[in-house]
Amino acid sequence: MANSAVGGIQGSVGAQSTTSDAYANLNIDDFMKLLISELQNQDPLDPVKNKDLVEQIGQIRAIQANQYLTTTLTGVMLGQNLNTAAAMLGRKISGLDDSGKEVQGKVTGVVFQNGAAKLHVGDQVVSLSNVQKILPDQPSEGSTAQADTEASTAQENPAGQGE
Repeated sequence: MANSAVGGIQGSVGAQSTTSDAYANLNIDDFMKLLISELQNQDPLDPVKNKDLVEQIGQIRAIQANQYLTTTLTGVMLGQNLNTAAAMLGRKISGLDDSGKEVQGKVTGVVFQNGAAKLHVGDQVVSLSNVQKILPDQPSEGSTAQADTEASTAQENPAGQGE
């Protein structure tokens, strides 16, 4: 039997092509309909060989596995982005807003829009992917004085002697 229309579908790992493809929107249900249609309309004098049928079933399983993997990895990525964005709360950042304007300040909130983390910096919004720097926290005057006091106490009384 000649090569079938579904014979060219193959699963792949890695980046997917974004070019226009007749099979790009083919889901598992469509693939099953094509396979059943092919079996129903095959030439009775030259039926599909078992090897070809097993290959097509293998392709169905590969498509299902790729869909499951994509869904799982998307969930992991969203969770990681949520964790990263939440860790930025209260931190000073530098980045670009959606219009390309430079923004710098303390992160006061986190939202998710269309699956992407957005950080609120004052009245501006910076996408997590547009953060360029996480700036060090500036110690307050009180904490600097306390650190100086602790340092001078440690010098006067090294290794806890005299306590």
